[in-house]
Amino acid sequence: MFFAGSRFNSKYLLPGLKRWIVIFLIGITLISFGITLTLELRPLTKISSFIWHFLRWFANLMPAHISGPLILLAGAGFIMASIYWVLKTTIDATVSESSSMSDKTPSQSIFKSLEKARRKGRGPKIVAIGGGTGLSTLLRGIKHYSTNITAIVTVGDDGGSSGRLREELKVVPPGDIRNCIVALADEEEVTTSLFQYRFQDGSLKGHSLGNLFLAALCNICDGDMAKATQVASRILRSGGQVLPSSLQAIHLCAELADGTIIQGESKIPEAAAQKINEQRIKRIFCESLPEPLTESLEVIKEADLIILGPGSLYTSIIPNLLFPSIITAIKESKAKVLYVCNLVQDRETKNYSAIDFIKAIHQHSDPLLVDALLINDPESWNLEKGKPVQIDLDQISALGIEVIVRPKLQDENGRHSPIRLARSILQWFNSKHPNREAISQTAALLATVNAKANGG
Repeated sequence: MFFAGSRFNSKYLLPGLKRWIVIFLIGITLISFGITLTLELRPLTKISSFIWHFLRWFANLMPAHISGPLILLAGAGFIMASIYWVLKTTIDATVSESSSMSDKTPSQSIFKSLEKARRKGRGPKIVAIGGGTGLSTLLRGIKHYSTNITAIVTVGDDGGSSGRLREELKVVPPGDIRNCIVALADEEEVTTSLFQYRFQDGSLKGHSLGNLFLAALCNICDGDMAKATQVASRILRSGGQVLPSSLQAIHLCAELADGTIIQGESKIPEAAAQKINEQRIKRIFCESLPEPLTESLEVIKEADLIILGPGSLYTSIIPNLLFPSIITAIKESKAKVLYVCNLVQDRETKNYSAIDFIKAIHQHSDPLLVDALLINDPESWNLEKGKPVQIDLDQISALGIEVIVRPKLQDENGRHSPIRLARSILQWFNSKHPNREAISQTAALLATVNAKANGG
């Protein structure tokens, strides 16, 4: 038997099957009632006597030769429908979510696939806008709470492997897109090891396998990186979707406080770090701005929550906000806009406090763009490396922005903890949507992921 040798567990009654199991039992019960009415069997026990009187009362509503067959047909219909949907649910989930490398037994794979298939489309519609390692870190945590995730990734990278592929193959830089797809992958550990592998010798030296994979898919898809990411997500069984902000790479420029113009995304952080005044970067701009991806605009308008960051302020977050259509889509959306502030000051933001991050975002977008700010409590920073970002609570609140301060959002390496970060975001989101639907979609997942976070 399928369950032989294993203890029965509630996980075998997954939400996708319970309703049909119940309908199956109802069908069996109705058939039993129908047989009793048709044959007019005389019960021998008090319980069956009660059932018999109930059935006779029901039979009086119409002749037994009519009521009996009708109930028989109804019972058979329930059974056939339940069998059909149980088989359909099992087959569809097993086909679409094939056995993974880490599955130990076929039964575990089936139930894991059923559970994941059932969760498809559950949870709030979340759009995360950014790039770099910050965005992928966020996705690693958020995917535990919702599969309605869209990552909109900056396309300005011109350094390293991405820069070489961008220049040689004329493709959208794939590095940040690759990191996001990997972060949403079902088998993240295995996929990360494979896609982050970098060649050490020969003409491919410095290239990561994931970048080459995406570049090849992009060429197969006639240069459409959006289609390439969809194919890659299906191959890697990634939840949610990853979209570039545009199908054409942008050439990012920065004007420093002294009027110096820096050209190229990879050169901006280093040039900014050489300046000693606080407002080293005056503005970020593009001399020629392509059209944004239509799909990105659509998902922004339909979002329940829009998240900016975490990530490099001037080279990961603001480049996406240079598109006027993206700003318009965010303003037209009913979603709250949450900015996740960096944990520490980096080369681009030396001596910046939280209010400086907000002002830079508003300068390049809209003064009313951000609704709330999530920031780590600087008092909880317990690592020597990096200077934590200070809050400026009064100044931020004066702008009408809600400030959410959470302690110890960092992990042992000084980066955002994916689970703690996502948990803080979803708890805040649910507090703003106190309705049964929003709570029911994430309450069970909150409990599960909270246990993981507390354990680690």
